[in-house]
Amino acid sequence: MDNPPLKLAEFLPDRLLVLAEVVAQPLARLCSEQYGLTIAEWRILAVLNESGQLTSAAISHAASMHKVKVSRAIAGLEGKGLIERTANREDMRETFVALTDKGLEIYREVASQAQEFSLKLTARLSKSDMNALWRIIDVLNESAGGDIG
Repeated sequence: MDNPPLKLAEFLPDRLLVLAEVVAQPLARLCSEQYGLTIAEWRILAVLNESGQLTSAAISHAASMHKVKVSRAIAGLEGKGLIERTANREDMRETFVALTDKGLEIYREVASQAQEFSLKLTARLSKSDMNALWRIIDVLNESAGGDIG
């Protein structure tokens, strides 16, 4: 028996990929053009703001990012003076990463604009719609084997 032809407009992974790219583009442009940040760097600033001082492994888990991507982003952020690393006194092989004052300032500026964008994006959705959207995202993420937290 032949499978019906795949229609991209009805293929959920493709629809989600296109939506993710469309939604991420304005934030990526803001980060890059105004602050010289990549999306990965911005996400690490956000994780550190939310969680405080963390190891790179903890950042990788919290941001659902591959450790190589986290390592590159941490190096970039450190070079820009937005984070600092300190050795773990109990395990010298491990370092903690934390926001600098400059990093916190940049995080707050980007976060303010990102929140405005998010509000515009979801303005036509009711509270009930948003709750349903969050539930659906969680279910899809779990089904795909991800861990948003």
